[in-house]
Amino acid sequence: MRNYYYLEVKQYSCTIGDHEYEISEGKKLPKIYRYLKTALFEANSLIAYLETDLKYEIETPNEVHPECKDNCKFAVTLRNKRNKVRKEIRIYAMHINNLKV
Repeated sequence: MRNYYYLEVKQYSCTIGDHEYEISEGKKLPKIYRYLKTALFEANSLIAYLETDLKYEIETPNEVHPECKDNCKFAVTLRNKRNKVRKEIRIYAMHINNLKV
């Protein structure tokens, strides 16, 4: 059995009445990594970019995020207060059996 790690990034926006809806991912390929360390590096790099260049703020850090349990190895919620966009960045562990043909 091998472990792989899936980096998921979801984006949500608000309507005028503050109703949230998910913005379509639009033909993006999933990001799957062999090592958790690599997936964490990619997630933290994305968070740093969102904070410094796009002015997002961490709303719920990984240490206290309620979704970070079981197969979810990392979870962070960020929000851009200017345009009310929320991003959820998560890393999930996947356990895949090696098949021999």
